[in-house]
Amino acid sequence: MHSPPGNPSVMSSRIFLAYQRSVASATSPLDQTMRFVVYRLKEAETMLAPAGSTPGATTFSVVFDLGGAKAQNVDVKLVQRFIFILTNFYPERLGVMCLLDAPGFFLPFCWPLIKPFLNPATRDKVKFVSSRAAPGSEESLTGWVGRECLPRALGGEQEPEQPAVGAPAAPAAS
Repeated sequence: MHSPPGNPSVMSSRIFLAYQRSVASATSPLDQTMRFVVYRLKEAETMLAPAGSTPGATTFSVVFDLGGAKAQNVDVKLVQRFIFILTNFYPERLGVMCLLDAPGFFLPFCWPLIKPFLNPATRDKVKFVSSRAAPGSEESLTGWVGRECLPRALGGEQEPEQPAVGAPAAPAAS
């Protein structure tokens, strides 16, 4: 994996960004959402180098922005399917999965339900991070994903190319 100087754990790779706070099964049919998720994963994969080539260019990072998520927004079936797809179809392509700003209910209630579905190799790639942590620390998103890969809204240097999964709608022009 390619790492910025000084922190060998930082991934410089393609980003798959999802916003959990705005995903609700009542407004996003599961099959339609999963088709979009698979499409975006395939799209990210096509931008990667073939497995076995330049380190860092062969993996992608998944960032779940859970900031502002409420219990009613957690679609358990969607999470289970996403985990199944990552674990069974992309185990070597997943570099790191950062759960950003997980709400207080997530660790005691959701994580124990999700964790058993992950194989140990995938589970080790899951990192809980906070937007309030010191930049570059292991508790921050930039401690795991290079700033050059992240959108500006998450402390990075990139403008998003396309909407992320569950991204809030852009404000209407006035």
